[in-house]
Amino acid sequence: MYMNNYNIHEMKGLKRKLGECVYMDPVRHAQHWAWMRKKAQAAFRNESWSLTLEEWFDIWDKSDQWDNRGRHTNASAMFMIDPQKGWHTHNVEIVNRTVRLRELHKGKVRPRKND
Repeated sequence: MYMNNYNIHEMKGLKRKLGECVYMDPVRHAQHWAWMRKKAQAAFRNESWSLTLEEWFDIWDKSDQWDNRGRHTNASAMFMIDPQKGWHTHNVEIVNRTVRLRELHKGKVRPRKND
């Protein structure tokens, strides 16, 4: 398991509590929050979701791209291979955002404002 069973953990004078368990590793804490946000966004979009927290950790650990994750140009992100199939371990991959977004929008004309 990725959580340590400590009731309270002090980090720079702040006490952080997560139910009965507390993350000792700040990276795992950030990954947990990212998983919850992604899961909530999938529910909002009515996309199917079966990724457990452990599977999420394993996918990011295998890719070794967590430090490069984000919204900037050359960041890495988790995308669905086939958007019709939903968020499942066999249908997600960690790829460069720019490359993937270019593939998704290939051939589409971008509307321009009339001056």
